Amino acid sequence: MTKEQFKKHLLQTIEGIVKGAEDKAVRFTVNPIKETNVTYNSTDDFIRLWMLNEKNIIGRFFTINEVSDFLSQPNYKFPLWIKVFLTESTAEKLIFELKISMRFRTPSQLKNVDTGHPPFVYEQ
Repeated sequence: MTKEQFKKHLLQTIEGIVKGAEDKAVRFTVNPIKETNVTYNSTDDFIRLWMLNEKNIIGRFFTINEVSDFLSQPNYKFPLWIKVFLTESTAEKLIFELKISMRFRTPSQLKNVDTGHPPFVYEQ
């Protein structure tokens, strides 16, 4: 999976939640979730310390391109899973919260393959 395919999967997910989402201003917040009883590798630690720190994510709203760039790491590494929540919906804008795994893996290891657009899954 490439960064463009990752972005396409995110678009498919939000379009499945809100029809006509492309006609509105869409923004995303990113919320890394610390998982218990899992093993983090050195890549995960690097991303956690340099990318997923509070300065980069707290109070920040990402566009679709920004969030795709931010979550797509070198060597085709992506969050293992991403839970998508619709947090605000008006006539002009949509705001989604992305709760992400802090484990970054290759496309063959991603969760939520059954949705047709891994690693995304919509949660209410």
